[in-house]
Amino acid sequence: KQWYQRRVRGLSRAILQMSRFRDTESKLYVGDLARDASERDLERVFGSFGELKSVWVARNPPGFAFIDYESISDAARAARELDGTVVCGSRVRVEVSTGRARSKPWLRNS
Repeated sequence: KQWYQRRVRGLSRAILQMSRFRDTESKLYVGDLARDASERDLERVFGSFGELKSVWVARNPPGFAFIDYESISDAARAARELDGTVVCGSRVRVEVSTGRARSKPWLRNS
């Protein structure tokens, strides 16, 4: 019985991780964003590539956002076409989200 319970728990974790990965494929990270960029501005720009699930703009610290699409293909096309373009007055970096936090260079021990 214990073996079975461990096996089920392991499968549950694997399924949860797979679903998290699938969710990130349709989510974009937008970096180097202007401080005054609003959700509405980003909805207008990114919404032209497909239907959006959500738009979240960081305020503290500002400068980045996450855009979540209904379709993985719409997200990929938006990332390709908008990366390096000017959005809300600044040249932005647009990439498919990995779902993982990036290391912060200023916190690394040398």
